[in-house]
Amino acid sequence: MGTDNCKQLNLLLVDGVNTPQALTATLTDIGAEVDTAGYNKMLAWVDINIGNSADVTLVAFAETSMDGDVLEWEYPILAVNTTQSGVEGNVFVWTTDEDQKTILAIDLDGLIQKIQFQVRCAADQTTGTIDHLYVHLI
Repeated sequence: MGTDNCKQLNLLLVDGVNTPQALTATLTDIGAEVDTAGYNKMLAWVDINIGNSADVTLVAFAETSMDGDVLEWEYPILAVNTTQSGVEGNVFVWTTDEDQKTILAIDLDGLIQKIQFQVRCAADQTTGTIDHLYVHLI
């Protein structure tokens, strides 16, 4: 696997500085959309500082454009390295009250143009942050 067929991104990098994403009760974008056109798999390394947040939910929205309209839908996330949390439907939910580093996988099959990550937590429990979100496209 050479560097010409893979890409690594830090989605929380703002003006050269890693900027943690605060958790809120509303789905909020994490970084910019990731251009995934032509890639087969995405691995996401997520470092979460749980604070007092509960039921932190990560959603990957697949996006495509057709006739000038943007179409968006929840796209399945697969758990790779965690037993503390898990996949519920198409989303990933951290259900335990502890900081975690989690690796997640998304099968793209070369068909998905863009992925936009969004995160939310339970209402009134919003002191947590996503400290790092690194993406590796293959």
